[in-house]
Amino acid sequence: VSVKDIILVPGKTLQLDDVNLISQGEINLEGDSVWTNSTVYHEQVEVTDNISIYKKLEIINTNLTIKASKEYTDTNANKIYLHEGSLLIIRDYDRDPTTTNDISIVKTDNSHIDNLTLKVNYTVDIGSLVKRIGEDYGPNSIVNTNIQIENSHLEYINAIRLYGDNSKIHNTTFEKCNVLNIVSNNFTFLSNTFRNSTIEDWLGYIGGNDTTIANNILKDVPAGFVSWDSERILLDNNTCDGLIGSCFRLIGVNNSIISNDIFQNITDWSTLFMTNSDNNTITDNFFYNSTPNGDVFFLSGDNNLIDNNYFHGCGSNGEWWQECLQISQDDNREAYGNRVTNNKFLNVSGSGLALTSNVNNTFVGNNLFEGRGDTRTSDFGILIVMYNGNNNDPYLFAPSDTTIVNNTISNFSYGIGGDYWNYGNWGHNNLFESNYIENTNAGIFIWSLYDDTIIKDNTIHSTHYNNDTAVGWAGIYIKSESSYWARNTTVSNNTIHSERGPGILSDNNQNITITKNIVTVVVPKQWLGNGIMVRESIEVNVTHNK
Repeated sequence: VSVKDIILVPGKTLQLDDVNLISQGEINLEGDSVWTNSTVYHEQVEVTDNISIYKKLEIINTNLTIKASKEYTDTNANKIYLHEGSLLIIRDYDRDPTTTNDISIVKTDNSHIDNLTLKVNYTVDIGSLVKRIGEDYGPNSIVNTNIQIENSHLEYINAIRLYGDNSKIHNTTFEKCNVLNIVSNNFTFLSNTFRNSTIEDWLGYIGGNDTTIANNILKDVPAGFVSWDSERILLDNNTCDGLIGSCFRLIGVNNSIISNDIFQNITDWSTLFMTNSDNNTITDNFFYNSTPNGDVFFLSGDNNLIDNNYFHGCGSNGEWWQECLQISQDDNREAYGNRVTNNKFLNVSGSGLALTSNVNNTFVGNNLFEGRGDTRTSDFGILIVMYNGNNNDPYLFAPSDTTIVNNTISNFSYGIGGDYWNYGNWGHNNLFESNYIENTNAGIFIWSLYDDTIIKDNTIHSTHYNNDTAVGWAGIYIKSESSYWARNTTVSNNTIHSERGPGILSDNNQNITITKNIVTVVVPKQWLGNGIMVRESIEVNVTHNK
């Protein structure tokens, strides 16, 4: 059947059942319509022609093809247009995801475009313009629209855009599709697969509370999803493989759970990137061979729990700034109360964990950190660092009130470090307790800008490896610049076995207490002694050591 213009007036219904339809011109549906077991092809005649839904259109086991006569950026491009209060349903016949012979297919016909570069621009939109991150709701945003897609296949669709609650997309394959632009509370996005995206950008912008994104596969696409200003999101059991950019970027997302996700072979940006996000739980995720030249997981915010995650193969050449996990200040100039517990950081060629400027009251406990050992240059198992990139911010402080306890660390340049990059303000009251550190150049290393530090009950074994290290194979090394001394440091009840060099070394410190430590040195290092050495320090108390 070939028709020109389909106009369904209010109060009427339209049923297509087992129909092969070619429609030219306008499809205007102001009443409910159901298309079942059919094939529908639509193309424009006038520039304003499209498929307009005012009520409900349900597409069941139907192949809908829409010809793209213009590029998707053209305001007169063909599209499925959702009006306020409309509902679009695309689904299979039996609602059973295990059967595949009854699915619906919605795709763009761009076969008339031979240029492969241009072809990706000749794709259609489903929905209407809504807000994206950083933008306001414009006059063209259509509210109260709803889309429900189940057990279907979409191909060469530029965007799905909706602004309304309780929408869902389940068990659907996106082939050569671009972007989801969705503002919806109670939105569920389950068991979908993205392949061969045609846009070098994010696959989706999703805003709204109580969103669930679970069991999806993103493979060999540029980047994943952005979510912003949202509460109670669940990201569970998703797989991101071979992306260039982040799998998830979460901005102002609170009280949410990220769990059981697989992130692997991400080549560029942080695999998981969270900013200004509070009270979230990140647990049981797998990070493998990703973001070799940066932070695999970047977090800023307060009171987040990072627990029982597995990191493997972070970094590439042993630099300290190539971290598995970095926690940094948020827009309020502080990150506070985060907990990092029971995680494994394995085969690391960079640093395991970094806490940067204005990150306070962090608990780091019961984690395992294992470096590669063969690529070490400046890497740390755990690093707290005052970082002042351009040296002109007077409001940056070294981390304070950090508790680092019961961690196992091996095969790094430095096991635990307190460091700085350009000058800033002192941090206070950091505790390093009951950690086991082995096969490092220096076990625990504190460099300036840290006051009231307590280092106690740690076991440090075999500080050896690198003949070129400037810190001298020390088990514990407290070093200060002449005008930026570390002050009020206590080193007590530590057990240190050093293959070569001093067990404890102090340079340029004020009010340091070294007591009740047990130090064994196999081979003394020239000029540094074979036990405890204190140089150019004042108010020194060294007692009851062995």
